[in-house]
Order: sequence, then structure tokens, then C-alpha cells
Amino acid sequence: MNKKNLQLVFFGAFILILLIVLVHAIVVATIQGPLSNTNFSTAAALNFTCTVSMANVINVTLLYNASGGPTNLSSYNITMIINSTGENQSVFSNTTNLSSATTIIALNDSTTYNMTCFADNGSMQNYSSSANITIDSTPPAVTDFSTTVSRGNYSGTIVLNISVTDATIGVGYVYFNITNSTGVQVNYTKASNVSGNYYNISVDTSKFSDGAYNITVWANDTLIGKSNSSENITGNMNNSEKIKVVFDNTAPTATYSCSPSTVTSGDTVTCTCSPSDATSGINSSQTSTTTPSTSNTGTITETCNFVDNAGNAGSQTATYTVEMSTSGGTSSSGGGGGSTTTTETVAEVSKTHSWSKMTSGTTFTIENFLSDFGVKQILIELTKIAQSVKITVSKYDGKPAYLLKECCPKVKTGDVYKYLQIKETNIGSKLSKATVTINVEKTWVSSRGLDKEDISMFKFDESSEEWNELTTTYVSEDDTNYVYDVVLTSFSYFTIAGKEKAEPVVEEEKSVAEKIRETGEQVAEKVKGKNLFKSIWFWVIVVVILILIGYAAKKNE
Repeated sequence: MNKKNLQLVFFGAFILILLIVLVHAIVVATIQGPLSNTNFSTAAALNFTCTVSMANVINVTLLYNASGGPTNLSSYNITMIINSTGENQSVFSNTTNLSSATTIIALNDSTTYNMTCFADNGSMQNYSSSANITIDSTPPAVTDFSTTVSRGNYSGTIVLNISVTDATIGVGYVYFNITNSTGVQVNYTKASNVSGNYYNISVDTSKFSDGAYNITVWANDTLIGKSNSSENITGNMNNSEKIKVVFDNTAPTATYSCSPSTVTSGDTVTCTCSPSDATSGINSSQTSTTTPSTSNTGTITETCNFVDNAGNAGSQTATYTVEMSTSGGTSSSGGGGGSTTTTETVAEVSKTHSWSKMTSGTTFTIENFLSDFGVKQILIELTKIAQSVKITVSKYDGKPAYLLKECCPKVKTGDVYKYLQIKETNIGSKLSKATVTINVEKTWVSSRGLDKEDISMFKFDESSEEWNELTTTYVSEDDTNYVYDVVLTSFSYFTIAGKEKAEPVVEEEKSVAEKIRETGEQVAEKVKGKNLFKSIWFWVIVVVILILIGYAAKKNE
């Protein structure tokens, strides 16, 4: 064989081999279903579909085992005889005439299987890529909610925690499904795997209407559908864990009243507080009221504080008026000549405000004083929390009997505008400051010949029994009053008063004779002690006299 013929033989062999390779390369037998690496929740029966692209297929065999690939032919296999000679046939499909050949039964639970489709057309063969499936009929295990309680009441943002485990292939997805009391879905949220077996979501309950809700955990160990419906979840799903809760973000309300509304000092008054909450109800253990007192006169304000079962707090105030009991002067006489003692009663008007709890960082206000009280408002700030606090502000028409000394240094008798007393209960050293805003009638100031700058507030020091002037800052005025601010660090008796003006120094007018005598004395005093020899006029006179003497002597010659 010559060289040219040899080349043709090799070329023909190469083309034949290439055609065989190309034909073999495009012929495939592929398992279309089930998908590889999927999980099945039942081992009762599984249907398979294998698509073969070659023509003239004689038979197709499905091989499967629990360890390895199709080489383990001792494993169970199914062979289908193909009568059709067309390409791209689907065998082992779920059709009526093939159903007996496509159903595999008696697969073991908690086991992973390898599936291989083998096609034979007598001249070439092709294995498909393996498809692995797992039989897992046990849903994930879901334990109780760890941070929420069934039939609990909640407000604000809460965290829903759950523990989910799966022994076979692990947890696929965890969702929290929230429905209202009528069963309508209002929220569907995928949980985050925060650590280990724990999953959670945060729920802002303020985004929901107040009311009752059902929260159900959907835990799955296989693929999950995109829809927020449990019917679209494939494989094993555990949706048995659920709780009923109440979302309530509305503060409770109350009716609060005191009876009788007007009492005499020393009598009894009863205040009744009735809180209510339409959604979660009232937590009766956290309802507190102050004990009403009639020891001070004036308008008394009491406060009722209450909390609902979801933690929302509310408060309500009630007022009553305490009037002074009727009393006049008293007298007594002794034996012999006898003696009489009269005791005057100073009228007092008081205003009391109570708090069950006062906190630091918050300013508490007492206001709405009577127009002639002399006090407009008091702003109170604390350094620490105080419980069951009561503050009473009293105004006296005259000097209270307790005060031993007249007020005050630099204040003329009769120029005291108001006597006041501020008493506290359960504050003590926790007081940071109290800013008292006082008002003084302009007519009172002008009638005493004072200016607005002449007004001060004085505090009675009970230990030294002395009155001390406080820094009083003018802030504003209206048609009737001058307004001032005074900062206090403790409470006692106080006065609002006008400071005594300094009297100007006036010299006594002197008589004319005295003025003349003083003038002469002043002149003599000026001349007294002077050295005449140091005066230039003295020497001028001496020179003139000497000249005259010389002239006269010469003339006599």
C-alpha cells in the first residue's frame, strides 16, 4: 500500500472514530424527576421519569442503591423494554401503561439513595448523572416559645424565639405565621437562625391593631414554596407549635373622684379610682393611689396611677377642697385681778400635689394656684427616684405663729407681701432644685414706694432662726403683676417682701452767721502757719520802703 492510500485509510478511520464520539457525546439518558438532592417525606411509593435522547433504544434500566453508584448491580433495579424507535423518549414516566414499572416501594426511612438511568440501543450505552434522594418522613422538632407565653399580653417590640431541630437532613426553613382572631393572615416572616438550633424574629406590636392574635411556627426540613401559605410547602412541615397572644399599645384610662368635694379641715374625704382597659385588662397589683388628707386647707390634688396587663401606664387626678374650721379668739382669766390671753388664728390656704413615683431627669410641675396666692408655679427636679411624694404649699394672711422673728433684714415692718410655707414628704436630700415662679401685684409695689428691682424672696433658717435673702430674678410682667424666679434647694417658710431702700443723706441748713464765722475761720486757717519771709510781696514792700527812706535822706542834704 502506497503512502497516499495509507493516509486515506488513517483519515477515514479518524472520521469514523470522530463520528462515533460525536454521536456518543450527544446521546444522553437523564433522570428528569425527582430532582437530585431532594427529600421525600414518605417511602410508600416514588415515581421516576428518565428521558433518553438516543434512537432505537432497546431497554432502559433504573438502578438505585443506598451506597455508591450504579456499579452495585446487586441493588434493586427496574428494566423497561422499549418498543418505540424514536428519539427523546420519556421512560419510567407516570403514565397509565407504565405505572407498574415507575413506582418504587419499600424504601427505607432516614436513608439517602443514588439513582442511575441506563439506556441500551444495542450499539451504544450511556449512564446518566446520578440523582440522590433522601427518604425522611419525620418533620423537624419544634420546642416551646422561650420568650413569650400563650395568652400573654404584649406591647412595643417583642422577640419571638423558637428552637427547631431535625435529625436526618437538618432544618430547611422556619417561618412565623401571624393571624388575627378571625383567622386572617396579617404577617408572614422568615426567621433568622441566630445560633445553633435557635430561630427568632422581632415583631413591632404597634404596627398591629390592638387585639388577640395566633402565632404559628412553620418548620420544614425540605424545600419551601414562595407563597405564604402552608399548602405550598413541600416535604415535611411541623406547624403544631402555636400560641395565642394579645397586642395592646393603648394606655388604660380611669375615672377618679373624691367625695365630698368640699370638706372642713380635719374631716374625712374618700377618693375612688376605677381604671379600665378594653384590650388586655388592668393589672390590679400596680394600681396605686395616695391617701387623701384634710390637714391642710385649699385645693388638694390626688393622683391615681395604673398599668394594664401589657405594661401600658396611665394616670388620673382628682381634686377636693379643704376649708378651715370656724374658730375665733380665746380668752382665760385667773384669780385675783385676773388676766386675759388672746390667741389669733392666721388664715391659711394650701395646695397639695401627690405623686406615687417621681424619677430623676424629669421635671414635675405644680401650677394652677389661686390668683392671690403669690405663687404662679413650681418646677421640681430630683437626683434620685422617690416614692409616695407629697408637696404642700401654704399661704398665710399674716405671720405664722411658728415664726419667732419678724421678717426680714433690710425689710421695713409692713412691707411683707406674702408669708409662704412649702413642705415635702419623702423627698429629703433627693431634691436637685425647685424653681419657684412668684408674682407680685404692681399696685402693692407702688403703694410702698418700691420699684420692681426692690422685691426679693426670703427663706427662714429654722436652725439659726434667721431670715436669709434669696437670689430673686425678675423675668417678666403683665398689666397686673411683676413675675420673678427663685431657685430653691430645700423647703421651709418663706416671705415675698420689698427690700428697704437706703435713705439719702441730707445736711442741716446753717445760719448766715455760722457761715460767715466758718468762712473767717477758714481764711485764718489758710493764713495761719504761712512764712511771710517766703512771700515775694513782702520783699517788694521792703524794697519800696528802703527806696523812700534813701530818697528822703538825700533830699535833706
